[in-house]
Amino acid sequence: MNKAQKVLADTKTPHKGMEALKKYIPHYFDKNSNFDIVKFTTKLKTKN
Repeated sequence: MNKAQKVLADTKTPHKGMEALKKYIPHYFDKNSNFDIVKFTTKLKTKN
């Protein structure tokens, strides 16, 4: 787990923003509802 993933894993709080992300881009979350920031930023970089 890299530093960005660790920070996200350690900051789990119910949040409407996260719920919206899970609703609209669920493919960036793993089975434990952890957001995959590496996958997300890689996709952003390849889009530009």
